[in-house]
Amino acid sequence: MSKLVELAWAGDVDLANITPIRHELDEALDTPDVERLVIDLGAVGFVDSLGLGMLVYAMNTAQTRGIAMSVRHVPPRTQELIDVAGLSQVLAVERD
Repeated sequence: MSKLVELAWAGDVDLANITPIRHELDEALDTPDVERLVIDLGAVGFVDSLGLGMLVYAMNTAQTRGIAMSVRHVPPRTQELIDVAGLSQVLAVERD
């Protein structure tokens, strides 16, 4: 049976908490039969370059494993960072 896995990140996505986020992400991507991963950023207050890097890691790992991935509820400041980094061309962002 195929599965949708949803992660809801909260607080700051930066050096201080990137390790547990990476662990949670790896567990989600290792879920048997997962076909789609959605990362909800609605409760995220701040994203630094490590946070953007984690989105790139998630996107690349998901793609390598044949898992569709998207992000939703992206705060305006985070969307600006995604755009400036050129990730809006390759990262699937669900519009509200």
